[in-house]
Amino acid sequence: MNISMKIIVKITSLLALALMISSCDFEPRQGDYLRTLPVQDSGRVKPFDSFSRETLELLYGKAKFKKKDGTSEPAHLIVMSFILSPESWVNAEIFEVTHLEVRNRLNLTQDRKHYSGEEIFKNEAFKNLMQELADKRES
Repeated sequence: MNISMKIIVKITSLLALALMISSCDFEPRQGDYLRTLPVQDSGRVKPFDSFSRETLELLYGKAKFKKKDGTSEPAHLIVMSFILSPESWVNAEIFEVTHLEVRNRLNLTQDRKHYSGEEIFKNEAFKNLMQELADKRES
């Protein structure tokens, strides 16, 4: 088969594939386009979905956020809402604190493991702990 015939076969194959794809009834779900958005994190480019799952796992301890009504939201929608509406998360119990000594130092209740930003960051003990850690880093 000569080169021009190979090119014609490839173009025909691509057109057939495009026709098959265009005839499919694919309806993207909410946030599908957002998931593939490239994001740079720690010197690496990754999909927003990967960045979101890693971020939520770091803060919440899981890749999906479970709401009080028992339903779950995927990480990419939760992290995007952090970015677009941070004030709506001030009182949400999103920060996982499992280390007993950290809970004690921050005077957090021991009966749960998720706390709100308000409980942690407005806490005078948090400011003292952060200063102590900064002092240790400098010495």
